[in-house]
Amino acid sequence: MKNDNKTTPEILASWDIPEIDKYERKKSWYLIAFLIFLSLLIYAILTANFLFAVIIIFITMILYLQEKHETIIITFAITPDGLIIGDKFFAFKEMKNFYIIYEPPEVKKLYIIFKNFLKPRLGISLFDQNPVKIRGILTQYLDEDLEKEYEPVTDKIGRIFKF
Repeated sequence: MKNDNKTTPEILASWDIPEIDKYERKKSWYLIAFLIFLSLLIYAILTANFLFAVIIIFITMILYLQEKHETIIITFAITPDGLIIGDKFFAFKEMKNFYIIYEPPEVKKLYIIFKNFLKPRLGISLFDQNPVKIRGILTQYLDEDLEKEYEPVTDKIGRIFKF
């Protein structure tokens, strides 16, 4: 849904974020990834599992295209009515709750959970933002999930393996 308001909304907090998290990868990462890719492809061919081979090739192509894609920087903003991410607006009434995982320097993220279970969890890097200030703003509009104390497993795996 686009933010079609004719007036500029009041911005409570705002910062720039990359559209996709990119990790610095050393040459050794590429070598290991290539060896794993090659090993899985050979295994798929030897076992006549051609669907698996196609999946491995697609995953490799996606990783390659993601690597070559220039990172786009977009603005993330919190307003009294919801969140603005680039040119998209998400109303607070669409959201269930939020939580912040702050374990610098590795993890500094705000997570938004939507009421619609078909919408994925939204993870926003905090960078140099004060998490206490962001929490204070969001608690005025959303419930905070205080039971979440750790980074989601999928995010942790992506960060460890630099996906």
